[in-house]
Amino acid sequence: MRQLTSLIIRDGDIPALLHLRAYPSLVIMYVASIATTSRRDFVPMLGLVASASVRDRFESPESTGLARFTNVRAVVEGAEPLASALALSDNGTDVTLEIINGLGEKKIGGRHTPMSDHLHSLLRELFRDELADDAEYATAFDRAEVMLDALAADTSAQRGWAGGFGRYTWRNKHSSTPVELQMLDELTQQCEACGPILDGLFGRSVDRAISAFESVKVHAEMVRRQQW
Repeated sequence: MRQLTSLIIRDGDIPALLHLRAYPSLVIMYVASIATTSRRDFVPMLGLVASASVRDRFESPESTGLARFTNVRAVVEGAEPLASALALSDNGTDVTLEIINGLGEKKIGGRHTPMSDHLHSLLRELFRDELADDAEYATAFDRAEVMLDALAADTSAQRGWAGGFGRYTWRNKHSSTPVELQMLDELTQQCEACGPILDGLFGRSVDRAISAFESVKVHAEMVRRQQW
């Protein structure tokens, strides 16, 4: 991960291509996060996500947390139509130049969360043996994305942030207990006995974790209101 993040430098003439440099790191973040949530073992997420950092010379001379810097929205900033085309292709659509142009001109509706949808399809077979049921995999994926957003919120508590807010937002739009609220309830009930805290996430601080999940809850609702 350190070798990959060292290549993420926001400098050059084509910003959209520069953002895409983070794609390999993003894939590893998601693999670690899905494995973490499905096995309830948060050590991989601690090592590959929470402890990883990026130095953004334009924002700060200091390193910033990878979870804050890289997410499914940031990696396709400036190239959203292509991300929607990629997600359509994953579902078997023959993506033509006409479709790409239509997405770019907003004549064809794009996905709410195209890169998140793409990663959901891309990583499905990798977890087929462990998560055979599609619904079970989708739930693990949702929980992984909420954890990533919570880690981003924790890293950025004093600096502002913009999480990925992937497909779990629209999947839980009409739920009275969306996934991020379920995870917040688990945390408040279990406190120091909660898996993420035991394994070292959020600096082993229950208060930090609760604050991060509260922030995710508020922002996820804002995202949902903007989706329709």
